[in-house]
Amino acid sequence: MFKAIFAIAFVVVAVSAGAGHGGPMGGGPFKELEKGLTEEQKTQLQAIFKNDAATKQQMQDSLKSFFDGIGGDASTKFNEMQSKMESMKSEFDTKIQEAMASLSEGAKQLATQMKTIHDNMSLTPVQERDQIKALFDGASDEIKKELKSAKGQFMAGMMGPGGPMGGPHGHHHFTTPASA
Repeated sequence: MFKAIFAIAFVVVAVSAGAGHGGPMGGGPFKELEKGLTEEQKTQLQAIFKNDAATKQQMQDSLKSFFDGIGGDASTKFNEMQSKMESMKSEFDTKIQEAMASLSEGAKQLATQMKTIHDNMSLTPVQERDQIKALFDGASDEIKKELKSAKGQFMAGMMGPGGPMGGPHGHHHFTTPASA
């Protein structure tokens, strides 16, 4: 629900993506990488994404090792995608700070706690989602309403023209998981 405000693009796409439309990675940036893989490699990559016991850091490390092990064009494309995601993360963080500027102190505090959970790479994606949901569910209705309103403003900035996930007409370029 609210998690989209704090989901860093690399983690959302590279770590939280699961099976869905367009292949094991659910479309998006990995769909292009998937084109050059054998069926066995696609199965191995899918296993990385479906490992619910792996932390976000372990998943990120596994992805890097996987593509480095393949080498060649797949490794180059993965590294290029990773660089683009890091750039988007910086833009994403800037937009988050802009969206948070007008929040009440209570909402800022909750948002900061949620971001701390999100940034903790020793959590699994499920643990992250559960902890953020519990934190959000424990907030007052007033703060929830404020954060939901800020989410709409934030997402408009992210998906609109000039936003890191928006094209010239505000269409986003990749699919994010429904849980984001």
